[in-house]
Amino acid sequence: MMTKKILLTCTLFLIILTIPRLLWLYLYVAPDQPHAVKGTLDLRQGEVIKKHSIRLEGEWEFYPDTLLEPGNEKTAG
Repeated sequence: MMTKKILLTCTLFLIILTIPRLLWLYLYVAPDQPHAVKGTLDLRQGEVIKKHSIRLEGEWEFYPDTLLEPGNEKTAG
């Protein structure tokens, strides 16, 4: 009888922890994020950055202490 009570208590505890987590995942879905392609991130559709921050995912190249402008990119090599 004691084992059943412990098992029931653990099961209820896990259910109580799981339900809010599943609700959180369902209700707070991250918006679609723009992705960088060859180091270029197109933000012309600015609706995404007005409401949410964006993740810098995708392909990037890093040049320390250098500010590159469009048309003045360095070639990898």
